[in-house]
Amino acid sequence: MPQRRTRHGLRTSDHQAPRSAAKSGEEALLNSRGVYVLSSSRAGEDSYADTVDTAEAKPSAFTAEVIEGLRTGKVGKDGSGEVSVEELFQYVNRRMRAQSHRQVPVKSAHGVDDRIIIASCPLGSAPRLVPLGRRPVGQPADPARTQAPKATPPQPTWNDLLGYYRECVLADETETPLMSVGDHNTSYVCLSGSERFLTGAVDDDGCAALPAEAASLISSAAEQGAELWAGYPAVVLNGPRGGRSWSYPKFAPLLVRRVEIVYLDGEVRLKPYGPVQPHPRLTREWLGEEEAAHLADTYQPTWHRGQHDRMAVDVRNLLSQEFELPCVQEPRPDQLDDHIDVRTPGHGARNTAVLFLAPRDTKATKKLIDDFDAVSERTASIRSTALAALSPDPVERAQALAHTEPTPPRLVTPLPCNEAQYAVLNSAMTRRFTVATGPPGTGKSQLVANLVATAVVNGQSVLIVSNNNEAVDEVWRRCEKLVPGSVVRTGSASAKIMDCTQAETTALHTLCAMPPSASTVATAAMDAEVTGGRLSRVRQDLARVAVTERDLRRAGEAREEHAHQLGLPTAELISLHTKDLDQVAHKAKHLARARILGTWRRIRLMRQLSLSKYDGDTARACLALANFAAAEANWRRGSAQAAGGRA
Repeated sequence: MPQRRTRHGLRTSDHQAPRSAAKSGEEALLNSRGVYVLSSSRAGEDSYADTVDTAEAKPSAFTAEVIEGLRTGKVGKDGSGEVSVEELFQYVNRRMRAQSHRQVPVKSAHGVDDRIIIASCPLGSAPRLVPLGRRPVGQPADPARTQAPKATPPQPTWNDLLGYYRECVLADETETPLMSVGDHNTSYVCLSGSERFLTGAVDDDGCAALPAEAASLISSAAEQGAELWAGYPAVVLNGPRGGRSWSYPKFAPLLVRRVEIVYLDGEVRLKPYGPVQPHPRLTREWLGEEEAAHLADTYQPTWHRGQHDRMAVDVRNLLSQEFELPCVQEPRPDQLDDHIDVRTPGHGARNTAVLFLAPRDTKATKKLIDDFDAVSERTASIRSTALAALSPDPVERAQALAHTEPTPPRLVTPLPCNEAQYAVLNSAMTRRFTVATGPPGTGKSQLVANLVATAVVNGQSVLIVSNNNEAVDEVWRRCEKLVPGSVVRTGSASAKIMDCTQAETTALHTLCAMPPSASTVATAAMDAEVTGGRLSRVRQDLARVAVTERDLRRAGEAREEHAHQLGLPTAELISLHTKDLDQVAHKAKHLARARILGTWRRIRLMRQLSLSKYDGDTARACLALANFAAAEANWRRGSAQAAGGRA
């Protein structure tokens, strides 16, 4: 409905009090002079307010744009985090012109001598404003409308977790292509209005309504199993960089982001997720592998939610500084073109946003995806497998981690194995889930080879997998040296080191043609058991030696300490103690506490042991002597045990 013109004015005083400051003690932020007025419409034009028949009060069209620009920070565009009156006018004027030409805001300024800063852009998500009701002033709010606390999210199920794993695998197999401009409505559609998916200008549920022009593309995505992506701006290329021109131009969006198709209350909605990133294929084709990888690792968007102006600045900088490509059309993410201009010659960016399909190449992972689907149909059986250690149910997960199997009768280690590796080997053979970590060179591949040998001896089969071909090859080579053909190397034909399919065929033919072994599994198992018994006895002997050496070290350190207290070399004290050391230790300790004729009796003992040169406290001397004799006795007993063990 029309209303009278609205003005938002700002006047700064020409006469400020000397040394004026805010209550906080900081200098006043507003230092400019003059009057600045924003009017909602030109002279003679009507301004439009909200209708009066709704239950919720809404501001006028002009005021709503002012509030939205300041609330979200869309106004600021220079990256400083500040909003000037001039920037606010430009934003509101542009928005009002784009919506309707019925009402065009105007500005008036008088005596303004500097840039007027009136607000700061919000950090993080924009604050949400509470709607104003139309109740009379003083009327209490309806308690029934009080917002209820959010419900606890439901516990994820196995199907949810397996679906997540499936999507992770598929995401790794997605390649964002360079598209032909002529594939409109087949592999991509152009969006109209303002860009929403990359700027995050979506609804409160994190989604945006399905554009009418994208309905057929959504159906194609479901039929092809392709991913849906959003991108802006469209960069048109007439050929590879420095190469021969194509017969028909191709394009790719400069910046892209994944989009998920969700269904809410029977309605199809589009939900952007994941980071905004430079188009991978475009960056590789135009910049090369190394620079493309560096850009992918370092790029960070500088805009906040819905800040189209800042996004435009970011796009211009990226095009000019990184890609060295021109802007054929000025980036205006809030006023998109509904088609890609190919009539203008030359490479460059067009002010067009697109939704496009990214096909998934699942040749290498098709069987894994099929396995996920098969497991999803048998989730009740997971609790009895090692996969239960990753259960989304904390109770089931704890039970799986606590479950143990009987220790196998034989732990076989044909390759060197230390105590820590032996403990991991025992855990791997008794628990459903074992994790062993360590830096390169700590024996992880050697440990896996010993684990393979132990499993084979105990009649079990082993599957060795890794996301690194070299790690699998290393384990395979170690096992091949121990028992040729014990492990069959399989994999894809595109491996860099060798054709794994050919290696698999050769290994299977070799096994089939191999003559029967002279030694049976039972004979080898008996030999391994006998050797294991010998190893166990050796370990016990070494453990006793380690205890003896520890006791000798402690006794030797104690001798040195107490000899120092007596002021004599250790060797001299040892030569004086030819008698029963335990008797000397007992007598010296008793005299150290003696009171009746204690000093005389202690001096007499010192003379008997040829220690009359000591001129210190006799009680302390006797105590040090007792401790030395005890340490010497321990040293002699330990030495005798060590000599007997070696014999």
